[in-house]
Amino acid sequence: MEQSNEIFIAESITKKHRLDDKISAHILNAVKRILAINEENTFAYQDLAQFEKSLPK
Repeated sequence: MEQSNEIFIAESITKKHRLDDKISAHILNAVKRILAINEENTFAYQDLAQFEKSLPK
């Protein structure tokens, strides 16, 4: 899903439930910070065989 769609959904939820402006701002800020994480640089996925080889014996 595109980031703009997720931000729109978060905005819709905060408006639907009539959350305080301050709380809404915190929620939207948190969503934007989460979306800013670049998973390619943050997470490394290995298959199980590679992981097992890296374990100390």
